[in-house]
Amino acid sequence: MHVHQLSEELGILVKFLPCSSSQNSEMADIGSVVRRLYLSVYNWAVFFGWAQVLYYLTLALLESGHEAIYAAVERPLQFAQTAAFMEILHSATGKKSYSS
Repeated sequence: MHVHQLSEELGILVKFLPCSSSQNSEMADIGSVVRRLYLSVYNWAVFFGWAQVLYYLTLALLESGHEAIYAAVERPLQFAQTAAFMEILHSATGKKSYSS
């Protein structure tokens, strides 16, 4: 048997060797922690984005009337709407987990 053939066969065998369940469990735990951390940061950012929209809306309404509202909330509203689009991506990729 040639050295090249032997290395290929060993490489294939190594790929199919089972990982221990503790390694799989650790990887799942790390993935779960990362997902939860990401979703927590994401949810807080969305909350503060909408709170900012409400704050600027209220200020504009009290100070300048309803005509000035959109100009006052345009940027934070764009952020909040972009975050709403991210919600669709989370659902599509399976990141959003309501049971976790």
